[in-house]
Amino acid sequence: MKKILFIYYTGTYNTKYLVEKLADKLKNDFKISTINVFEKEKIDYFNYDLLCISYPIYAFNAPLLLEKFLKEADIQGKNYFILKNSGEPLHFNDASSYKISKIMEKKECTLRAEYHLLMPYNIIYHHHDNMVKQMLEYNEMYLQHIASNIINNSFTAPKFLFRYRFIAYLGKLQRLGAVVNSSLYKVDDKKCVKCLKCLEICPVNCIIIKNDKITFSGNCQMCMRCSMFCPTNAINIGFLNNWKVNGNYNFQKIIRDDNLDGNYLKNSSKRFYRYYHKYYDNLDILLNKKKHF
Repeated sequence: MKKILFIYYTGTYNTKYLVEKLADKLKNDFKISTINVFEKEKIDYFNYDLLCISYPIYAFNAPLLLEKFLKEADIQGKNYFILKNSGEPLHFNDASSYKISKIMEKKECTLRAEYHLLMPYNIIYHHHDNMVKQMLEYNEMYLQHIASNIINNSFTAPKFLFRYRFIAYLGKLQRLGAVVNSSLYKVDDKKCVKCLKCLEICPVNCIIIKNDKITFSGNCQMCMRCSMFCPTNAINIGFLNNWKVNGNYNFQKIIRDDNLDGNYLKNSSKRFYRYYHKYYDNLDILLNKKKHF
């Protein structure tokens, strides 16, 4: 049986969710392994027939730590595909994997395909549960389509247009901004219950106790895990605090909620959602699905 290795970066666990869903759809045809880039596990990449690189898009780019992980990984001559996700379907995201493709090209690896799925925001604003249900239901169908492509070895390599590569290049300023902004993170002592969950879940260990206060170092990647999962909403995220999303999305509860019809876009009056209509219209065509909106 052939083997697939999923290499993934996850902040607020959206990427982990998608990886687990796709892996489950492939488990009867492939032997599946996964590695989180925050783990220091030794991997023998030679044993795998196909790699999946999966990540959330940060300011039109892949996360910096994922790129560093791939640079240091002892990978040579492998086929791989990319499974990425974001909160919106803007074309500005189309070249987010360009740097990864250049890193892997030096390792004589071949990018076979790239798939972009939508997941609820962990910053900017909290998606409505009905919109989340729509995303999850479409992702379920799309992941089944992706799994079929992988099983049938049917791939189409992406093209990274110059205009989107330029946008991605400008977006890398976010990495410097993460360092600067993390110095402005603060904890509201009146709200904080000292549960220390933020320390426990920070993937880069940049949250520490200093002089009996919770403080933040400059190693922050702005994954938003600490602020999103703070049980008392006690963390101020600096310049971006007005965009903070606090409180995780309970995917299983949302999926099972029959009061949500999973068709939020049909009744939404928000102009921003016109970008989502086009994305889902294209998915309807790809999945041979009746037009939904």
